[in-house]
Amino acid sequence: MRGEDVLPYRLKQSAAPLLKFIQVHYDDKAKPIYISYGYMRNDLIRFYVRRTREAYKNRNED
Repeated sequence: MRGEDVLPYRLKQSAAPLLKFIQVHYDDKAKPIYISYGYMRNDLIRFYVRRTREAYKNRNED
């Protein structure tokens, strides 16, 4: 099934560009457990991404 096939009707009807978010979710041992996808209209959101690796570094130092 294509991603566009599962989009809500309101997103399909919008002329605004869509942003597709792909997230990988990890367990406590930093192993990927699942992937999620989200779609948002580009004209309705504003966001900032802040990435840090401190938690990951500390987890691997044990």
